[in-house]
Amino acid sequence: MGPILWRNVGYNLSYALSTAEARNQFSDVLNRAAYGHEHVILTRRGKEIAAVIPIEHLHLFQQLLEEMEDKIDLEDALKVLADDSDEFVDWEDAVRDF
Repeated sequence: MGPILWRNVGYNLSYALSTAEARNQFSDVLNRAAYGHEHVILTRRGKEIAAVIPIEHLHLFQQLLEEMEDKIDLEDALKVLADDSDEFVDWEDAVRDF
């Protein structure tokens, strides 16, 4: 394995690997993520382009993202409900402007 750049990201360890190195060590990269719960950051020409993470971490990320979106939607709805102006928009105007 080529030079590994370790970064502490909480309880997980993360390391960067070029795509060429990752291709040559594909099963090791998958095993580190799946069983070692490590985050493997893939780079190309020194730029981070993707990551291999445990599936549990992906599911957690998706759940947190959905919860954040729900919170934003709720905040927006509460703002609309709190708006006491009597301003109405005609349906045809709303559709046209959309």
